[in-house]
Amino acid sequence: MRLIFSFLLLCFTSFQLYAAEIISTQAELKYIDLEGGFYGLITAKGEKYVPLNLPLALKNATATPITVQIQATKAPQTIGIMQWGTYINLNRISVLPDCKE
Repeated sequence: MRLIFSFLLLCFTSFQLYAAEIISTQAELKYIDLEGGFYGLITAKGEKYVPLNLPLALKNATATPITVQIQATKAPQTIGIMQWGTYINLNRISVLPDCKE
């Protein structure tokens, strides 16, 4: 009985044993008019991220792309309809001043 319980416990918890990959970078936050529309982050290296928990205040204030600093973790077990970028959970996001003149 103990062996069966140990096996079941291992099966149900093993999917949580991955190390969360932390991302810390600057990116451009912009509205992507694709598949119904969503907000995406594009880094200077061209990496694309889809934030799952973008604050509503940033969604409402983002008529044009803005530069942000983010700290996030990848969400590898998230499934969605958007075939654009990697899903992430934001830990921190801050708007950077626009340096383009």
